[in-house]
Amino acid sequence: MAETATESVYELPENPTYREDIPKLTQDDPVDADGVVNPLIQKILENIHAVKKKLNGFQASKGRPDGIASLDSSGKVPAAQLPDIDVSGSINTHNDDPAAHPALRTLISALDIRVALLELMYGTEVSGNPFVVTFGSLNDLTVSGVWNAPMERIEF
Repeated sequence: MAETATESVYELPENPTYREDIPKLTQDDPVDADGVVNPLIQKILENIHAVKKKLNGFQASKGRPDGIASLDSSGKVPAAQLPDIDVSGSINTHNDDPAAHPALRTLISALDIRVALLELMYGTEVSGNPFVVTFGSLNDLTVSGVWNAPMERIEF
């Protein structure tokens, strides 16, 4: 038994032209007087069946290997359907590249210099009399030079 369309999607033009070897079609009569399905209708039905089969196969591949990924309720691909990716080697190679992260490398270099200076200032072993002098005031001090008040220092 041949499939018949229950709803017409395609409307025939008002004055259609037909090939002589194919009988004229009407939307209501896909079968000729002898009960044979018109070859054009048959071909259309075969194509519809093939498209439906491909669509069903495509839909069945959802969430399966080599198919299409499904989406969770937030519209994202579930982690179980994502491949395992190991990028640690790439990240290490990138981070070891001297041209990578120039701004960060500059900041780290500046901080290294400041830490080295602080270590020199406060971590140096002194064998004499260590002392720290500030010149916030010149009371009880005799020196020769020019006092720079904003910098709180004597300039010689």
